[in-house]
Amino acid sequence: MVRRTSRQQIVARAVQARSPSSGTTAPNRPRASSGSGGTSYPGPGIGGRRSTGIGLGGAQRTTFPTKESPNTEYAKGKQKPATPAAPATPGVPPWSSKYEETVSGAKKKYLNTSGNLDLAETATKQDYGLDPGYNDYKVNPNSRAALLEEKFQQGNRGVVNSAGLNLYSGSTSNRLFNNRTANAQNRDALAKSYRESLGGISSERTKAKEEKDETERGAYWDWIGEGEKAPLDPSTAPGSAPGKSKAKAKTKQSITKTAIANNKPAKKGKGK
Repeated sequence: MVRRTSRQQIVARAVQARSPSSGTTAPNRPRASSGSGGTSYPGPGIGGRRSTGIGLGGAQRTTFPTKESPNTEYAKGKQKPATPAAPATPGVPPWSSKYEETVSGAKKKYLNTSGNLDLAETATKQDYGLDPGYNDYKVNPNSRAALLEEKFQQGNRGVVNSAGLNLYSGSTSNRLFNNRTANAQNRDALAKSYRESLGGISSERTKAKEEKDETERGAYWDWIGEGEKAPLDPSTAPGSAPGKSKAKAKTKQSITKTAIANNKPAKKGKGK
């Protein structure tokens, strides 16, 4: 009877130790974690980490304490990355009349040269009469192509008129063939000369553009050099009040004048 009572007391004590309302828990007793059925053990882990049990796939899940890890605060948005500062705008040299005149003169010269080359190109196209708009022999009868065509037609008429009864003979055919061959060679020579003329105009146009750009670059670097050689104004320096240097100079002059009037040497500092 006594032995049964002691067993009941032991069971009651064990139930009381397991129940959360009792306020006491058995030390070193594992506690089942909610989730995948793993167990967790209280106490800090490696590097201040706390184990929360075994997760899916047998991997152990770890969490950082809220107050110990800066990543937690960063994740909540309390710490934001600093916005990079905008790059400083480079200073612009002062206005220079010499630079403006040089650049304006270079542009004016280039425009005049370009206009003259446009006129020369139009005149060349009309002179040769090979491009569309200029190859109509009735509209442009004095072009080189029109004169060459007229010469070819005259040669054919001369062969036919002189053939007489031998119009369909071999000799007449050979003369007509020779006339066509000569005309083709003349047209090839004319086309070659035309391409060379247009190429020369294009080269002059490129040369004028390069001269303008070179003049503008030289004027720009001269402008930069003048700005670097210009004396600095102390009143424009950071942290200096306008008129401060003038006030100092005026104070020194007044001290010197007062000392001369009193026949006393000038002192460094306040004057009487």
